[in-house]
Amino acid sequence: MGTNADRHLLLCKAIGFVLIAATLAGCTDQPLDSGDGDFHPIPTILVQSLHTDPWPNAPYHVSDAQVVGNTLLLDVTYGGGCREHVFQFVVSTTFLESNPVQAPSLLAHDDNDDACDALLRGRFRTNLSALRVTWQQAYQAQSGAILLGWRTPDSTLHFIRYEF
Repeated sequence: MGTNADRHLLLCKAIGFVLIAATLAGCTDQPLDSGDGDFHPIPTILVQSLHTDPWPNAPYHVSDAQVVGNTLLLDVTYGGGCREHVFQFVVSTTFLESNPVQAPSLLAHDDNDDACDALLRGRFRTNLSALRVTWQQAYQAQSGAILLGWRTPDSTLHFIRYEF
């Protein structure tokens, strides 16, 4: 055996190794998957205009987004760690005429005044079926496409095509 200091050093090294291994296991460059998996559901809120209500606009970054079927999958990073964060996908049903039509959108992020600054990752899924039904009623057709567009708080513009 060794001294207490030797045992303490060995224990610290073992804990450090476990923490590094756990961190590396969480790092991946894999694309978003099509299953619900570890995606947290967030609501899709349909509104006539995005400008009628003051939606929360705490900072976030979208690192990946894709539509699978009627589901929008989002991989988001944001700062926090001390309070619950609430995300909602808000879409205007006042379609902008183009080919395909555009639906102004936003990812509302309420950080509940979280003063912590840990880098957090959220994987979210939201159902776009109600938006599809609204489009089908407006255009009297069963299949089509909508170009969802939103700007993040850092002014990055995102577009994603939703086909049905």
